[in-house]
Amino acid sequence: MARLNDFELLLVRHGTAQPFHEQGDSHRELTPEGRTRLERTLSTWLSMDWHWNVALSSPYVRAQQTASVFQQGLHARYLESHMIDLPEALIDDELVPHGDLDEAIARIMDVGRLLAGPRPRVAVFSHNPLVSRIASKLVCGDELGQFSFGTGDMLHLFIPAPSHFDTVLSPQKKEPAPRAVVLGFYPASAQIAMSEGAPLKL
Repeated sequence: MARLNDFELLLVRHGTAQPFHEQGDSHRELTPEGRTRLERTLSTWLSMDWHWNVALSSPYVRAQQTASVFQQGLHARYLESHMIDLPEALIDDELVPHGDLDEAIARIMDVGRLLAGPRPRVAVFSHNPLVSRIASKLVCGDELGQFSFGTGDMLHLFIPAPSHFDTVLSPQKKEPAPRAVVLGFYPASAQIAMSEGAPLKL
């Protein structure tokens, strides 16, 4: 049974991007092959009914482009089933590759806790090493590289509501990061295979 402030997190690393841009790393764009590879995962996202109530993206071009591929590819189905537009990703400066881990997690928690409805979802489009650090911190309690994301990979997490007893018995100035439950880790290659009819092997 869903509790108030439970939510799900779709944590996505951007698609394959060009190795260099004359204006700097933040301007690197998805390659045509990288965009096509993301588009090939959309059938799996649709079949698994993955979508979001709120999406957050790094300000870097390749992350914004990745978020846009999914928003555009899922929008028609979402509009049909929910009678509202699938929201575009909000830009968050904490989600850059070497962003502050605690601040990034706090931002995700703040957004997720504000959502209403049974098991709402937040999608995050970001980069390594930050996505791997976020995943490791939420699932394992530390950031020591327990997860490794390839381009286009997605980790699906359940984020439980904070415990009232944690606050009463161990008052803290800052709420600790919750221990998340892994609902699935989906490499882009597995998503593509599934969309083409192969069994999903993880």
